[in-house]
Parts: sequence; structure tokens; C-alpha cells
Amino acid sequence: MKTTLILLTSIVGVLATMIGVMMMAVPDGNMINSNVSILKTTSFRDFKVPGLILFLTVGISNLIAFFYLFVNHKSKFSWSISGGILLIIWIVAQFILIETSRWVDVIVMTIGALIVFISMQLKGKELI
Repeated sequence: MKTTLILLTSIVGVLATMIGVMMMAVPDGNMINSNVSILKTTSFRDFKVPGLILFLTVGISNLIAFFYLFVNHKSKFSWSISGGILLIIWIVAQFILIETSRWVDVIVMTIGALIVFISMQLKGKELI
């Protein structure tokens, strides 16, 4: 299970970081195959601030979790739980603010839940 958790946090960390950077670099959404018109129900005019938030919260937390899992740091499961929760919060906020969802959002939310679930299972086993 730890290998699965390492894999999930690394994939989420790398993708969220890359997508966040792409959103900041090209805020009109072209680089992420999107359009700023989906932001009409939000207070954002472009993808620059959402990209920064994605990068700093979901991306960085999951990369730290991956690193700590890899080196077996004592706070590895706390970071992976946090990274999973932040991913879930990101998707829920997206559902609420953008008022639209795609099938990939359900998959991403499931991955966030898996990260939290596996982390809690492994953390519990480590305490025994």
C-alpha cells in the first residue's frame, strides 16, 4: 500500500504543479485546453490566481508528501493526508465555483480520497 501511496502522491504532485504553472504562464487557458469563459461564475478573470493556488496547495503538498514517504520521514502520513484533503477541497471548490463537472473530476476526487484512506490505514498500522 505504501508503494501505491508514493505513486499517487507523486503523480498528483507533478501534475498539479505542472498544470498550475501552465495556468499561470498562459492565463487565458489555451495551454490547459480551457477557456476563461468557464470562470464567469467566479471572481477570477483568468487562470493566473487559480493556477497559483493549485501550484501552492495541491502541487507542493503532494510533492512534499511524496518526498517524505520516499525518505520515510516521521510526518510522511500527515503530509499525504493533507495533500489528499487539499486535492478533494480543490475539486469541491471547482464544482461549486465553476458550476460544471467532468468525468475526470470524479476520478481526481476518488484519487484524493484514496490518498487520505491509504495514508490513514498506514498511519494506524505504524502506531500499533
